[in-house]
Amino acid sequence: MTEQPLVQNVPAAPAAYPGATGAKVLGVIAVCNCWFSIVPVFGWALFVVSLVTGAVALARGRRGAAAVAREPGRYSASSAQRLRTARTTGLVAVIVSALFFVISLLVLAAGDGLGEIANSF
Repeated sequence: MTEQPLVQNVPAAPAAYPGATGAKVLGVIAVCNCWFSIVPVFGWALFVVSLVTGAVALARGRRGAAAVAREPGRYSASSAQRLRTARTTGLVAVIVSALFFVISLLVLAAGDGLGEIANSF
């Protein structure tokens, strides 16, 4: 009789993409900060933080998604989902931050003219 080994060669589960969770966290931080970038005093600082973290999350998400697409069986599906979330939140943060930046510039450029328009009603 031949003895069969107790441990069989079971393929390992796909690994998580390194940095997927970090990219997702950066995207969430960017989205949280971008909404406060319209605040008059600290808005400029939060704009920069939101823009940088959003851009980093977007870049890491794209780079990770490309790596997952190149080797589909190597990385887990949850990693692909985290990278997709990082790309989405990073893009939203960059767009909203840029929009609030433009609005802030328009309000600063309007200056007292905006107050005169409001008082005329």
